[in-house]
Amino acid sequence: MVTVRSYDNEEFEIEDYIAEQCTTLKNILEDNCASSVIPVQVESETLSKVITYLNVHGDSSFDEDDTKQFDDKFVDEDFPILIEYILAANFLDIKSLLDLCCTKFANMIENKSVEFIRTLFGIENDFTQEEEQNYRQQYAWAFEGVEDD
Repeated sequence: MVTVRSYDNEEFEIEDYIAEQCTTLKNILEDNCASSVIPVQVESETLSKVITYLNVHGDSSFDEDDTKQFDDKFVDEDFPILIEYILAANFLDIKSLLDLCCTKFANMIENKSVEFIRTLFGIENDFTQEEEQNYRQQYAWAFEGVEDD
């Protein structure tokens, strides 16, 4: 068993095979750098969900269809939660989770308008109206097939 402490100081005990799915934890364990508790820069709520994901993906009793259903439900979240999953997967170096979340994220923003993306990310438009019109004309191909908000 491995004990992992979240950023907000909640401790989780996980099986070794779960920890080994996280390259970051695996490297710490292999290098014998771990004290009794391994601190990670992930909030407890997110870490709990990530551990659930790892349990499902480490459980051989789940077939491919069950895992796919779980994955689809797992990433069926709002933007801020998905970003937390991406950050956790990146920090813990869980390639499968990072790929899953980034694919979902890419699908969320595919064919969306510039305005939608700006709102989603909280980006302020720093172009003048004239500059924006010029860019829209110059790169009209980039705006083809964009959904209405």
